Amino acid sequence: MYKGTSILLLCMSAGSMLYGQETDTIHTQIPAHISESELSDSTAFGLDEIIVTGLNGQRRVSKVPLAISSVDREYLNSSQHSNIIDALDRLPGVSQITTGAGISKPVIRGLGYNRVLVVSDGVRQEGQQWGDEHGVEIDGNSVGKAEIIKGPASLVYGSDAMAGVVRLDDDPPAREGEIKGNLNMQYQSNNGLFNYSADCAGNLRGFFWDARYSDNLAHDYRNRINGYVPNSRFRQNAVTAMAGVMGNWGRTLLRFNYYHLEPGIIDAHADVEGDHHHHHPGPTLEGGRDYKAEVPMQKVDHYKLVSSTNASVGRGTLTANIGFQQNRRREFEHSAYESSLDFLLRSYTADLRYSIRPAGMFSLDCGASGMIQSSDNLGEEFLIPAYRSYDIGVFATADKDLGESVTLAGGVRFDTRSLHGLPLEEDGVARFEEIRRTFTGISASLGATWHCLSGLDLKFNLSRGYRTPNMSELGSNGCHEGTYRYETGDASLDAEQSIQADLGAGFRSRFVDAEAALFINRVDGYIYLRREGSEVIDGIPVYRYHSTDALLAGGEASVTVRPHDLVSLENTFSYVNSRRLHSHGENQWLPMTPAPELNTTLRVGLCRESRIFESPYVSVGMNLAFRQNHVCTIDDTETPTPSYTLFSLSAGTGVRIHGKQRFAVYLNISNIFDRAYVSHLSRLKYVTLESPAGHTPVYNMGRNIGVRIVVPFSNM
Repeated sequence: MYKGTSILLLCMSAGSMLYGQETDTIHTQIPAHISESELSDSTAFGLDEIIVTGLNGQRRVSKVPLAISSVDREYLNSSQHSNIIDALDRLPGVSQITTGAGISKPVIRGLGYNRVLVVSDGVRQEGQQWGDEHGVEIDGNSVGKAEIIKGPASLVYGSDAMAGVVRLDDDPPAREGEIKGNLNMQYQSNNGLFNYSADCAGNLRGFFWDARYSDNLAHDYRNRINGYVPNSRFRQNAVTAMAGVMGNWGRTLLRFNYYHLEPGIIDAHADVEGDHHHHHPGPTLEGGRDYKAEVPMQKVDHYKLVSSTNASVGRGTLTANIGFQQNRRREFEHSAYESSLDFLLRSYTADLRYSIRPAGMFSLDCGASGMIQSSDNLGEEFLIPAYRSYDIGVFATADKDLGESVTLAGGVRFDTRSLHGLPLEEDGVARFEEIRRTFTGISASLGATWHCLSGLDLKFNLSRGYRTPNMSELGSNGCHEGTYRYETGDASLDAEQSIQADLGAGFRSRFVDAEAALFINRVDGYIYLRREGSEVIDGIPVYRYHSTDALLAGGEASVTVRPHDLVSLENTFSYVNSRRLHSHGENQWLPMTPAPELNTTLRVGLCRESRIFESPYVSVGMNLAFRQNHVCTIDDTETPTPSYTLFSLSAGTGVRIHGKQRFAVYLNISNIFDRAYVSHLSRLKYVTLESPAGHTPVYNMGRNIGVRIVVPFSNM
């Protein structure tokens, strides 16, 4: 489960991945450069970890110069969430931009959208991340572990990883001769969420496979101010399948994923005669218990096919990944059968990597990656131009242990991206002008870790990242109903360039774990969206993309105290300050900056060992979000958000029958006192609904009671 800012993940095999490389293995094994005695000492209390990350292969957390957080399957099962990004929201330095309960976008240290790259199934997830209400098209039930790399990871992953990376990996394949699986079922009371997922996997004579089906549906959520929030319902279906073969030479596998999402859109229209933060109320809905989405709504279909091969070549491992993704996102405003906006995005990715692990505590990785994208508009309305995109990048990374206490890591990457926005005329008037832009960038990183005292590690990393503007930022020109605004781009925008310095420290002992990480990030040409005064088009407020030089600074801290082997008290704090350089007063702050946040969890194990119950526990949590006064006040783009405190209660246990765990059950109660609150990063903050109290903002979810049951099976 989650411990401090990272957790114990013993993985994988030679050839773990940086960009698009496979991370699962058939057999868990200890990396050659770590002795068994060293492993035993470090894992005695779960204080040090071995991870698979986008940094030069398998390394201890204490030897990685960047801040990293990780969670495993147990953490995901025991937490209450409605999607995979929602499950990661309480990790230090991680936030989410939400649209109700069904859509979440990751934010790392105040940066989101195309600055955070999601990697799943060994490839970058491409699903039109530019949109506010565009979530991550990944079935949370299929995620066995999640890893957050905080800070510019452009060195390994390319342009869109300037803020960091969310790595989502599935469970390790079954062992030789094993057939295993599980049934995972969840219910949540607030929005009537039903979630079930069935999985079956096996490994026979070197042929291994895995197949899963998931269904997730919810009616409107409610809170004590709005009652049921109309049309906040959603439904999700997902199918995943994997098959592969392995031998002494390595292994090769093929993965297929299909993801379908139907979220409702809360029906509101901007009141342009007054304050733009107020909206006409949407239709009221008695009860709100209908599971079928009503118009306006979205339909999202995402297909992904990935081929991955790892093979031993000479003294190293050669990894090749080829991926295809198709994302179709349709928005229905007036009819469930005729779409208004209809985006069809196809992405082709190819990655080649060679990893060398010679003797002498030295590692070297080099490779190349490329991507071709085509996006077409198939609907009756238009927001961004149809476009074609071409990417290619080459990189090399290395790390070196200088004795037992110091590790150096670094590398360099070169990328080029060509964008071609297609022109479009509408009723004889140019809707989109042709856009042809080519961007090139160099990313670099150099870091060091120092094991200076017993239990104490220091880290420092200096990195340069870059990000090219997306087609929405360059060429938007249309009404975006899902965001209640008319968006316009700027074809002259340049790529963002960042320089970030990270300083971290970690202390580990039998009774206390403590970690702290500070960062300062200078971004030249930072691109952001803000309102343009009182300007309106077709009765909708106009928002334009602008660029500025920005400075983001902050950090995270965590302290876990274990006075007893059954008791732990965990505290985490996150803070980020985001402002425009060369600006002063109220106009200096950047939009969509997370509020400072403090999380405290007291966990008590109920017994060490029992014939029936396995690791039973109960925990109490507190989430304190401080008031966010640092808001973008230019033309009233944002307003401050009050502070709020939420309390939660959870419990869980495995249940043994005849000496073997037959099932596990988890109980969660979030927002125990039914607090009415609005998250600063909620997109529904500026929408109002009619309620008994008058026109009020759309508040977040009220009290929610959840039950999850996991039933595993195995022939071993």
